[in-house]
Amino acid sequence: AGSVIGDCLNIAILLHTAAYLLAVGGHHYNFINVLSPAVAQDGFCVSNKEQSVYMQSHALCLYGDTVFTVLLFLIVKMDRSDQAAPAVAMIRPQLFAIFFHGCAHMFVGHKFENATPEWMALSPYARQTTAQGRILYCAFLCCFWFGFMKSFHGLAFHTFFFTMAYGVVHFFCVP
Repeated sequence: AGSVIGDCLNIAILLHTAAYLLAVGGHHYNFINVLSPAVAQDGFCVSNKEQSVYMQSHALCLYGDTVFTVLLFLIVKMDRSDQAAPAVAMIRPQLFAIFFHGCAHMFVGHKFENATPEWMALSPYARQTTAQGRILYCAFLCCFWFGFMKSFHGLAFHTFFFTMAYGVVHFFCVP
């Protein structure tokens, strides 16, 4: 019964992902108009856009992710009981990903602070004008994806494969 529920959830996630990609891609290529102007311009909703980058939702994400990473870290360190071992084993690999997610949002907030809609429509590869900038940005994206992949797959070939797959596709294809 557990594997059937897991399979159903995976199918639902795949269908949701496909629908999201169709909506974003269709909007980008003017096949459909389903995104709000804010989401179409920024890729997602950015709150407090008229204020300092340190008060926008990108920075708030960093603040929240940092607080929860520290909180989860303390919980993991404080409870070393046998009863908590399964939960700790699940939480510990997620800590890096949670914190790096917030760092990535702060990076995006700074990087896109004065971005034009035309610049936002470019892939990260096209946005970079130097080889050094392209290498650094691709490495940043791979580090971002590594944090998530490591938490699912541990340190294995799967981690490297999915990190590179997501990082490279993100770098070359995602506006």
